[in-house]
Amino acid sequence: MVGVMTVEAFLPIPAKSLTPSAAPVFCFTTDVEWAPEWAIGDMLSFFHERALPLTPFITHSSALVSKYYDQPGMRQRAGLHPNFLPNSSHGNTREEVINTMFGLWPHAVSYRSHWFYEDSRTALDLKQRGLLYDSNLCLFLQPNCVPLVHNSGLVRFPVFWEDDVHFTKGIPFAFGPFREYFETPGLKVINLHPLIFALNVPTMEYYTAHKHINTNPDPEVGRNARFIGAGARTFVEELADHVQNKKAAALYLDDLYRSLL
Repeated sequence: MVGVMTVEAFLPIPAKSLTPSAAPVFCFTTDVEWAPEWAIGDMLSFFHERALPLTPFITHSSALVSKYYDQPGMRQRAGLHPNFLPNSSHGNTREEVINTMFGLWPHAVSYRSHWFYEDSRTALDLKQRGLLYDSNLCLFLQPNCVPLVHNSGLVRFPVFWEDDVHFTKGIPFAFGPFREYFETPGLKVINLHPLIFALNVPTMEYYTAHKHINTNPDPEVGRNARFIGAGARTFVEELADHVQNKKAAALYLDDLYRSLL
């Protein structure tokens, strides 16, 4: 007699882990996005000095990312940021891109694709290469975010807030009006980009006019181009203050994943 399969038999994490947390749980992340070392260093230093966990999704070899994460206990906390779009520097085919990424960071157990690119075959291939979870979906300011289980078997942690999504929508970077959103139950995965953070980008127009700096290795250029006023950086500074003042839970994505098992 064939036994009846339960839904739980197909879940990589317990069903109880798929309900929203009563209090918000924060995970700060960054898509490294081929940024120059001075911009990467600016972001890493900010989170290190505040003792706030930051999960990077890497695009290229970075001495500073290696300094912080290529050490025991930290390596699996860095994920991959593959570019599967046409003309990718990571490769011309799915297999080439995946091989390039594992060549950069063989310790990875997670990913977020450039531009959140996705198809089922790619997710299945990444799962078969040993990845356990991703953060490959953006649900901007949606309350009650929870871990999701993709059909590939990957656990997914959706992004709650992202810097470029914010300015693409034309929203001013004043934290006060958004405070209540960050106090709602559920996961609060925050996604940042080093150049946007370092330049304190305030608007899409400002980003368009300055994004070429992402290829400039001179930190002085970045310092001179930083916007003075309310922008992505000041918003994140206030958000970080909020998290720490509230003593809210803040975790690496990998630690969050392990806590669900």
